[in-house]
Amino acid sequence: MEASQVQKALDGFESFVTAQLQAWKAPGVAVSVVKDGEVVLAQGYGFRDLEQQLPMTSKTLLAIGSSSKAFTTTAVAMLVEDGKLDWDQPVQRYLPGLRLYDPVASAKVTLRDMGCHRTGLPRYDIMLFNPAFSREDIVRSLEHLEPSRDFRTAWQYQNLMYATMGYVVGKVAGTTWEDFVRERIFQPLGMGSSNFSVVESQKSEDFGLPYGKNEEEVKRMEFLEISATGPAGNINSNVEEMAHWVMLNLDKGKFKGQELVSADGIMQLHSPHIMLPQTGRHPEITFSSYGLGWFANTYRGHTVVHHGGNTAGFSAMVSMIPGEKLGVVVLTNMNSCPLPDIIANYVFDRFLGLEPLDWSQRYQAELSRFLEARAKQDEAIRLGRKEGTSPSHPLQEYAGQYQHPGAGTLAISVDGESLQAVYGRVNLAMIHHHHDTFQARFEIVGHTMTMLANFATDTKGRVRSVAIPLGLEPGAKELVFLRVPDQSLAADPRQYAGEYELGGTTITVSVRGEDTLVMVLPGQPTYQLVPAGEHSFDIKGLTSFAVRFNTDEGRVVELVLIQPTGVFTARRK
Repeated sequence: MEASQVQKALDGFESFVTAQLQAWKAPGVAVSVVKDGEVVLAQGYGFRDLEQQLPMTSKTLLAIGSSSKAFTTTAVAMLVEDGKLDWDQPVQRYLPGLRLYDPVASAKVTLRDMGCHRTGLPRYDIMLFNPAFSREDIVRSLEHLEPSRDFRTAWQYQNLMYATMGYVVGKVAGTTWEDFVRERIFQPLGMGSSNFSVVESQKSEDFGLPYGKNEEEVKRMEFLEISATGPAGNINSNVEEMAHWVMLNLDKGKFKGQELVSADGIMQLHSPHIMLPQTGRHPEITFSSYGLGWFANTYRGHTVVHHGGNTAGFSAMVSMIPGEKLGVVVLTNMNSCPLPDIIANYVFDRFLGLEPLDWSQRYQAELSRFLEARAKQDEAIRLGRKEGTSPSHPLQEYAGQYQHPGAGTLAISVDGESLQAVYGRVNLAMIHHHHDTFQARFEIVGHTMTMLANFATDTKGRVRSVAIPLGLEPGAKELVFLRVPDQSLAADPRQYAGEYELGGTTITVSVRGEDTLVMVLPGQPTYQLVPAGEHSFDIKGLTSFAVRFNTDEGRVVELVLIQPTGVFTARRK
């Protein structure tokens, strides 16, 4: 394209972007455009820091969110070409300890399955907000997370699987995903400012602050560090350096004459692997599909390869029309904002010589429909409530630590007339709904959500678990968190150690390790005693059995064995 044609395509572009910033109340946006192997635009608009009125520039570091996924699949493609990985070999070949909930999927799941989101696992994205998890912990958690669809039957966007892919990259390369991407992608592309941590970004002289919108008020948000799931969405960059990334993809794996990955490798990443639900809501966008780290569809008759990104306070879009050697990067410091999509489509319309469509108006209409649908969901929850009921226990009896083998710990406490739950960085206000069901309301990356959490009791009438659909996706199974015994109830376990006489049989109680109380009966296995109350214990693995110790003047004198056939008292020797 000649310089005059480029200039014509960009004529009025700044005015358009400025108007869109005002329409969407976004603090700032940065844009770069690549055409025929050259960067024809790289510019910032608005502010990277609204309070101090610091301008957005083409060098401003911003989070690219899930646009990071293509870096992960490109890293895999490089290792495939190195002969160290294979897209279609079971991942257990590289991670022998990998287990999924479904044993068939465990044995067969490949990097291609993970890369195109067809493993059957829903999002479970709330786990991204649990800083206690390492990347290895996430891999280990997968066997405890139930799928909502059959293996290889449907597209379900999945961040945890991309964390797993990054873990594989690091293991096979003998380093980490971060170091591999830095050495094999960032350095050859001259992406020296790009990084893998919002903490690192804030050391720069030019970085964007995150913002969100509450009703119509723009507010600062907290930076979100999600290093464990970094391969799914934790890269930070600027539009100048991201333009180099686009050039690599448009030039089929080459940058300035140097081949980083083969043309066939790039083609596999860009090619459709699985179809998405065809909504038909925009007739100009058809045949929506997913490749490996990239979406693919047609836009007004042209094949488009793209991937957006959203993380706390930032939104992004990297989009290309390979047949036109045209690419655009749009990064903004506004949470869940469609501005990157709007600007990218506008660039395509102008460079293709088409009459620009009013994508801003379309997204405003979609936002209205989304808010209306969410209001209807909240109303459905309210209408399903049975009036006149109350919790079966005092609120204090619901408080405690609850554990899920894959998702980790949920801590619940009493907050006035309701309950408060904490999961990682997420706070959930739990308001009574009916019986032992509570409405769990929380905000996650700027979105307020309401779901129902149901408590269950054991045969002794004690609150023992809470089930809550933290998969954050329709059809996701509830995660059941089991109550963790309150160790403070046990006091000093050594006070119970000793021998107890029961009809000529000696029951021995002892302490193993620092505080684990065990009980031994002749000819039976060793039983672990789990604190359940003052001087009271459950027997681990036996739901209808319990032990209580009686005291006399502060000294333990009897062991009472409670079982379905009766209650038996053993005197301490």
